[in-house]
Amino acid sequence: MNIHRSFSVLLLSGLILILGSIQNTADARDNNPGTSLSNIHKSGDMVARGEYLVNHVMACFNCHSERDWGLYSAPVVPGTEGQGGHEFSGEYGTVYATNITPYELGDWTDDEIFRALTSGIDHNGDSIMPIMPYERYSTLAEQDIRAIVAYLRTIEPIEFEVPERELNPDFDSSGLQVEPAFQDRPDPSDTVASGQYLVTAAGCVGCHTPWEKAGSGEPFLFSGGLEFNLPGGTVVSHNITPDVESGIGDWTQDKFIHEFAEKRSRFDLRVITDDRPRNTPMGWNAYAGMTDQDLGAIYDFLMTLDPVYNETHLRGGDDSHHDEDDDHGGHHDDDHHDDDHHNDDSHH
Repeated sequence: MNIHRSFSVLLLSGLILILGSIQNTADARDNNPGTSLSNIHKSGDMVARGEYLVNHVMACFNCHSERDWGLYSAPVVPGTEGQGGHEFSGEYGTVYATNITPYELGDWTDDEIFRALTSGIDHNGDSIMPIMPYERYSTLAEQDIRAIVAYLRTIEPIEFEVPERELNPDFDSSGLQVEPAFQDRPDPSDTVASGQYLVTAAGCVGCHTPWEKAGSGEPFLFSGGLEFNLPGGTVVSHNITPDVESGIGDWTQDKFIHEFAEKRSRFDLRVITDDRPRNTPMGWNAYAGMTDQDLGAIYDFLMTLDPVYNETHLRGGDDSHHDEDDDHGGHHDDDHHDDDHHNDDSHH
Protein backbone atom coordinates (compact mmCIF):
# COMPACT_ATOMS: atom_id res chain seq x y z
CA MET A 1 0.00 0.00 0.00
CA ASN A 2 1.38 3.43 -0.90
CA ILE A 3 2.43 5.22 2.29
CA HIS A 4 0.64 8.37 1.22
CA ARG A 5 -2.58 6.40 0.83
CA SER A 6 -1.96 4.95 4.24
CA PHE A 7 -1.87 8.31 5.94
CA SER A 8 -4.99 9.76 4.36
CA VAL A 9 -7.88 9.26 6.65
CA LEU A 10 -8.98 10.18 8.83
CA LEU A 11 -11.04 10.41 7.69
CA LEU A 12 -10.15 9.38 9.25
CA SER A 13 -9.68 11.64 10.38
CA GLY A 14 -10.16 14.08 8.23
CA LEU A 15 -11.94 17.67 7.50
CA ILE A 16 -12.08 20.20 4.98
CA LEU A 17 -11.02 20.97 1.58
CA ILE A 18 -8.64 18.30 0.57
CA LEU A 19 -9.03 19.68 -2.83
CA GLY A 20 -8.16 18.10 -6.04
CA SER A 21 -10.57 20.08 -8.07
CA ILE A 22 -11.79 18.61 -11.31
CA GLN A 23 -12.42 20.73 -14.34
CA ASN A 24 -15.51 20.79 -16.55
CA THR A 25 -17.87 21.43 -13.63
CA ALA A 26 -17.89 25.20 -13.69
CA ASP A 27 -21.66 25.34 -13.69
CA ALA A 28 -21.85 23.39 -10.41
CA ARG A 29 -21.83 26.51 -8.27
CA ASP A 30 -25.02 27.75 -9.86
CA ASN A 31 -26.67 24.38 -9.39
CA ASN A 32 -25.71 24.26 -5.71
CA PRO A 33 -25.97 27.79 -4.34
CA GLY A 34 -25.50 26.65 -0.75
CA THR A 35 -26.73 28.41 2.33
CA SER A 36 -26.22 32.12 2.75
CA LEU A 37 -24.08 32.88 5.77
CA SER A 38 -23.47 36.55 5.13
CA ASN A 39 -25.96 37.74 7.74
CA ILE A 40 -25.18 35.15 10.39
CA HIS A 41 -23.78 36.58 13.59
CA LYS A 42 -20.62 34.63 14.42
CA SER A 43 -20.85 34.64 18.18
CA GLY A 44 -18.18 33.54 20.59
CA ASP A 45 -20.16 30.40 21.28
CA MET A 46 -20.30 29.60 17.57
CA VAL A 47 -16.55 30.02 17.17
CA ALA A 48 -15.92 27.88 20.25
CA ARG A 49 -18.15 25.14 18.87
CA GLY A 50 -16.26 25.26 15.58
CA GLU A 51 -12.93 25.09 17.38
CA TYR A 52 -14.06 21.99 19.25
CA LEU A 53 -15.29 20.26 16.10
CA VAL A 54 -12.26 21.12 13.98
CA ASN A 55 -9.65 20.24 16.59
CA HIS A 56 -11.17 17.31 18.42
CA VAL A 57 -14.13 15.70 16.61
CA MET A 58 -13.35 15.97 12.91
CA ALA A 59 -9.62 16.35 13.66
CA CYS A 60 -9.25 18.41 10.50
CA PHE A 61 -5.69 19.42 11.24
CA ASN A 62 -4.56 15.80 11.15
CA CYS A 63 -4.71 16.10 7.36
CA HIS A 64 -4.32 19.85 6.96
CA SER A 65 -1.10 20.27 8.95
CA GLU A 66 2.32 18.77 9.49
CA ARG A 67 2.38 15.89 11.98
CA ASP A 68 5.15 14.86 14.35
CA TRP A 69 5.79 11.19 13.62
CA GLY A 70 8.44 11.16 16.33
CA LEU A 71 5.66 10.97 18.93
CA TYR A 72 3.04 8.28 19.34
CA SER A 73 -0.11 9.09 17.33
CA ALA A 74 1.75 11.80 15.38
CA PRO A 75 0.25 14.95 16.92
CA VAL A 76 0.09 18.13 14.87
CA VAL A 77 3.33 20.12 14.86
CA PRO A 78 2.58 23.40 16.66
CA GLY A 79 2.58 26.34 14.28
CA THR A 80 1.48 24.33 11.23
CA GLU A 81 -2.24 24.11 12.04
CA GLY A 82 -4.16 24.31 8.78
CA GLN A 83 -1.25 24.97 6.43
CA GLY A 84 -2.03 21.91 4.30
CA GLY A 85 0.36 20.14 1.95
CA HIS A 86 -0.23 16.50 2.91
CA GLU A 87 -0.11 14.33 -0.21
CA PHE A 88 -2.81 11.85 -1.19
CA SER A 89 -2.52 9.48 -4.13
CA GLY A 90 -5.16 7.27 -5.67
CA GLU A 91 -7.08 6.47 -8.81
CA TYR A 92 -7.77 10.18 -9.23
CA GLY A 93 -4.07 11.04 -9.33
CA THR A 94 -2.20 13.05 -6.71
CA VAL A 95 -3.75 15.83 -4.66
CA TYR A 96 -2.70 17.78 -1.60
CA ALA A 97 -4.47 18.92 1.52
CA THR A 98 -5.44 22.53 1.06
CA ASN A 99 -4.15 25.38 3.18
CA ILE A 100 -7.31 26.13 5.19
CA THR A 101 -5.93 29.13 7.04
CA PRO A 102 -7.05 32.65 6.06
CA TYR A 103 -3.91 32.89 3.92
CA GLU A 104 -5.64 30.66 1.36
CA LEU A 105 -9.31 30.95 2.31
CA GLY A 106 -9.25 34.71 2.70
CA ASP A 107 -10.68 35.19 -0.78
CA TRP A 108 -13.34 32.51 -0.28
CA THR A 109 -16.75 33.64 0.88
CA ASP A 110 -18.43 31.96 3.83
CA ASP A 111 -20.90 30.46 1.38
CA GLU A 112 -18.08 28.93 -0.65
CA ILE A 113 -16.43 27.32 2.37
CA PHE A 114 -19.82 26.04 3.53
CA ARG A 115 -20.52 24.57 0.08
CA ALA A 116 -17.10 22.92 -0.09
CA LEU A 117 -17.70 21.25 3.26
CA THR A 118 -21.16 19.97 2.45
CA SER A 119 -21.44 19.60 -1.34
CA GLY A 120 -17.90 19.02 -2.57
CA ILE A 121 -17.67 22.16 -4.71
CA ASP A 122 -14.79 24.59 -4.44
CA HIS A 123 -14.85 28.37 -4.87
CA ASN A 124 -14.25 27.99 -8.61
CA GLY A 125 -17.23 25.69 -8.99
CA ASP A 126 -15.06 22.62 -9.50
CA SER A 127 -15.56 19.26 -7.84
CA ILE A 128 -13.51 18.34 -4.77
CA MET A 129 -11.90 14.94 -4.44
CA PRO A 130 -13.90 12.52 -2.26
CA ILE A 131 -10.94 12.08 0.10
CA MET A 132 -12.42 15.16 1.67
CA PRO A 133 -15.44 13.62 3.46
CA TYR A 134 -17.99 16.22 2.44
CA GLU A 135 -20.65 13.55 1.94
CA ARG A 136 -20.38 12.75 5.64
CA TYR A 137 -20.43 16.40 6.66
CA SER A 138 -23.48 16.98 4.47
CA THR A 139 -25.53 14.96 6.97
CA LEU A 140 -24.53 16.91 10.08
CA ALA A 141 -26.31 19.86 11.67
CA GLU A 142 -26.20 22.93 9.48
CA GLN A 143 -25.34 25.06 12.50
CA ASP A 144 -22.25 22.93 13.17
CA ILE A 145 -20.97 23.52 9.65
CA ARG A 146 -21.54 27.25 10.12
CA ALA A 147 -19.56 27.05 13.36
CA ILE A 148 -16.65 25.43 11.51
CA VAL A 149 -16.67 28.24 8.96
CA ALA A 150 -16.72 30.81 11.74
CA TYR A 151 -13.76 29.20 13.49
CA LEU A 152 -11.65 28.84 10.35
CA ARG A 153 -11.92 32.60 9.91
CA THR A 154 -10.15 33.07 13.25
CA ILE A 155 -7.11 30.82 12.94
CA GLU A 156 -3.65 32.22 12.29
CA PRO A 157 -2.89 32.67 8.57
CA ILE A 158 0.12 30.59 7.51
CA GLU A 159 1.94 31.57 4.34
CA PHE A 160 2.43 28.12 2.87
CA GLU A 161 2.06 27.29 -0.80
CA VAL A 162 0.51 23.89 -1.49
CA PRO A 163 1.59 22.11 -4.71
CA GLU A 164 -0.85 21.93 -7.59
CA ARG A 165 -2.77 18.68 -7.91
CA GLU A 166 -1.99 16.25 -10.71
CA LEU A 167 -5.16 14.48 -11.80
CA ASN A 168 -5.37 11.40 -13.95
CA PRO A 169 -7.02 12.45 -17.22
CA ASP A 170 -9.11 9.28 -17.32
CA PHE A 171 -10.63 9.74 -13.87
CA ASP A 172 -14.41 10.13 -14.06
CA SER A 173 -15.48 13.12 -11.99
CA SER A 174 -19.18 12.72 -12.60
CA GLY A 175 -21.36 12.25 -9.58
CA LEU A 176 -18.86 13.49 -7.01
CA GLN A 177 -20.94 16.40 -5.74
CA VAL A 178 -23.66 15.79 -3.19
CA GLU A 179 -26.86 17.44 -2.06
CA PRO A 180 -26.79 18.18 1.70
CA ALA A 181 -29.29 16.40 3.93
CA PHE A 182 -28.79 18.21 7.21
CA GLN A 183 -30.11 16.94 10.53
CA ASP A 184 -30.59 18.54 13.92
CA ARG A 185 -27.90 17.93 16.47
CA PRO A 186 -29.25 15.29 18.87
CA ASP A 187 -30.18 16.19 22.42
CA PRO A 188 -27.18 15.28 24.63
CA SER A 189 -29.52 13.37 26.91
CA ASP A 190 -29.99 10.86 24.08
CA THR A 191 -26.49 9.46 24.37
CA VAL A 192 -26.87 6.83 21.66
CA ALA A 193 -28.08 9.34 19.07
CA SER A 194 -25.41 11.82 20.16
CA GLY A 195 -22.75 9.13 19.90
CA GLN A 196 -23.87 8.17 16.42
CA TYR A 197 -23.71 11.83 15.38
CA LEU A 198 -20.17 12.16 16.72
CA VAL A 199 -19.05 8.91 15.11
CA THR A 200 -20.39 10.19 11.79
CA ALA A 201 -18.62 13.53 12.21
CA ALA A 202 -15.37 11.82 13.16
CA GLY A 203 -15.60 9.23 10.40
CA CYS A 204 -14.67 6.27 12.61
CA VAL A 205 -16.12 3.76 10.16
CA GLY A 206 -13.62 4.80 7.49
CA CYS A 207 -10.62 3.35 9.29
CA HIS A 208 -12.30 0.79 11.50
CA THR A 209 -13.72 -1.23 8.61
CA PRO A 210 -11.96 -3.85 6.44
CA TRP A 211 -13.25 -2.52 3.17
CA GLU A 212 -12.17 -5.56 1.20
CA LYS A 213 -14.76 -7.47 3.26
CA ALA A 214 -17.39 -4.79 3.81
CA GLY A 215 -17.32 -3.85 0.16
CA SER A 216 -18.48 -7.32 -0.76
CA GLY A 217 -21.67 -6.86 1.25
CA GLU A 218 -20.57 -8.66 4.39
CA PRO A 219 -21.51 -7.00 7.71
CA PHE A 220 -18.01 -5.97 8.77
CA LEU A 221 -18.53 -2.25 9.45
CA PHE A 222 -16.55 -1.06 12.47
CA SER A 223 -14.90 -4.47 12.85
CA GLY A 224 -11.38 -3.23 12.17
CA GLY A 225 -8.67 -4.98 10.19
CA LEU A 226 -7.74 -2.13 7.85
CA GLU A 227 -3.97 -2.09 7.40
CA PHE A 228 -1.75 0.99 7.42
CA ASN A 229 1.84 0.78 6.23
CA LEU A 230 3.90 3.13 8.39
CA PRO A 231 7.69 3.57 8.57
CA GLY A 232 7.86 1.56 11.81
CA GLY A 233 5.79 -1.32 10.48
CA THR A 234 2.28 -2.27 9.45
CA VAL A 235 -0.49 -1.46 11.90
CA VAL A 236 -4.07 -2.70 11.83
CA SER A 237 -7.21 -0.93 12.96
CA HIS A 238 -9.01 -2.46 15.91
CA ASN A 239 -12.45 -4.02 15.99
CA ILE A 240 -14.66 -1.50 17.82
CA THR A 241 -17.86 -3.52 17.70
CA PRO A 242 -19.09 -4.97 21.04
CA ASP A 243 -17.74 -8.42 20.24
CA VAL A 244 -16.26 -9.73 23.50
CA GLU A 245 -13.53 -11.89 21.95
CA SER A 246 -12.15 -9.59 19.28
CA GLY A 247 -13.75 -6.19 19.87
CA ILE A 248 -14.48 -3.92 22.82
CA GLY A 249 -17.40 -5.86 24.24
CA ASP A 250 -15.60 -6.35 27.55
CA TRP A 251 -14.71 -2.66 27.90
CA THR A 252 -16.51 -0.46 30.38
CA GLN A 253 -17.40 3.10 29.51
CA ASP A 254 -14.79 4.29 32.01
CA LYS A 255 -12.09 2.25 30.29
CA PHE A 256 -13.08 3.61 26.89
CA ILE A 257 -12.91 7.21 28.12
CA HIS A 258 -9.62 6.57 29.93
CA GLU A 259 -7.97 5.33 26.73
CA PHE A 260 -8.47 8.81 25.28
CA ALA A 261 -8.06 10.88 28.42
CA GLU A 262 -4.57 9.57 29.11
CA LYS A 263 -3.39 11.08 25.81
CA ARG A 264 -4.75 14.60 26.19
CA SER A 265 -1.30 16.13 26.64
CA ARG A 266 1.53 15.88 24.16
CA PHE A 267 3.72 15.12 27.15
CA ASP A 268 1.72 11.91 27.67
CA LEU A 269 2.70 10.58 24.24
CA ARG A 270 5.68 8.26 24.12
CA VAL A 271 8.61 9.02 21.87
CA ILE A 272 9.06 6.74 18.86
CA THR A 273 12.48 5.09 19.08
CA ASP A 274 14.42 2.41 17.23
CA ASP A 275 13.58 0.02 20.05
CA ARG A 276 9.86 0.86 19.89
CA PRO A 277 9.37 2.12 16.33
CA ARG A 278 5.72 1.39 15.72
CA ASN A 279 3.36 4.31 15.54
CA THR A 280 -0.30 4.81 14.62
CA PRO A 281 -2.17 7.13 12.27
CA MET A 282 -4.92 7.37 14.91
CA GLY A 283 -4.91 10.97 16.09
CA TRP A 284 -5.31 10.11 19.77
CA ASN A 285 -4.06 13.49 20.93
CA ALA A 286 -6.70 15.28 18.86
CA TYR A 287 -9.66 13.05 19.73
CA ALA A 288 -8.65 13.03 23.38
CA GLY A 289 -9.77 16.65 23.50
CA MET A 290 -13.38 15.55 23.31
CA THR A 291 -15.31 15.88 26.55
CA ASP A 292 -15.87 12.83 28.70
CA GLN A 293 -19.59 13.25 27.97
CA ASP A 294 -19.03 13.02 24.23
CA LEU A 295 -16.60 10.11 24.54
CA GLY A 296 -19.15 8.33 26.72
CA ALA A 297 -21.82 8.92 24.12
CA ILE A 298 -19.60 7.40 21.44
CA TYR A 299 -19.13 4.36 23.64
CA ASP A 300 -22.89 4.08 24.18
CA PHE A 301 -23.48 4.12 20.44
CA LEU A 302 -20.76 1.58 19.70
CA MET A 303 -22.32 -0.77 22.22
CA THR A 304 -25.52 -0.79 20.13
CA LEU A 305 -23.73 -2.19 17.08
CA ASP A 306 -24.01 -5.83 16.16
CA PRO A 307 -20.95 -7.63 17.53
CA VAL A 308 -18.69 -8.83 14.72
CA TYR A 309 -15.94 -11.36 15.31
CA ASN A 310 -12.80 -10.18 13.52
CA GLU A 311 -9.46 -10.94 15.17
CA THR A 312 -7.59 -7.94 13.82
CA HIS A 313 -4.43 -8.39 15.87
CA LEU A 314 -3.79 -11.71 14.18
CA ARG A 315 -3.50 -10.03 10.80
CA GLY A 316 -0.59 -7.71 11.38
CA GLY A 317 0.74 -8.02 14.89
CA ASP A 318 0.39 -4.36 15.75
CA ASP A 319 -2.51 -2.03 15.30
CA SER A 320 -3.47 1.52 15.82
CA HIS A 321 -4.75 1.56 19.32
CA HIS A 322 -1.50 0.53 20.95
CA ASP A 323 1.38 -1.34 19.46
CA GLU A 324 2.24 -4.65 21.03
CA ASP A 325 5.24 -3.09 22.75
CA ASP A 326 3.06 -0.63 24.62
CA ASP A 327 2.60 -1.14 28.32
CA HIS A 328 -1.16 -1.09 27.82
CA GLY A 329 -1.13 -4.13 25.55
CA GLY A 330 -4.31 -5.95 24.69
CA HIS A 331 -6.90 -4.13 22.66
CA HIS A 332 -6.14 -1.68 19.93
CA ASP A 333 -7.80 1.09 18.05
CA ASP A 334 -6.94 2.86 14.83
CA ASP A 335 -7.34 6.13 13.08
CA HIS A 336 -10.51 7.72 11.62
CA HIS A 337 -9.65 10.57 10.15
CA ASP A 338 -5.86 10.44 8.41
CA ASP A 339 -5.72 8.49 5.24
CA ASP A 340 -7.70 7.85 2.12
CA HIS A 341 -9.45 5.26 4.28
CA HIS A 342 -10.79 8.05 6.38
CA ASN A 343 -13.50 8.68 3.92
CA ASP A 344 -15.60 5.59 3.54
CA ASP A 345 -16.78 6.88 0.16
CA SER A 346 -13.34 6.23 -1.28
CA HIS A 347 -13.82 2.51 -0.81
CA HIS A 348 -16.93 2.11 -2.90
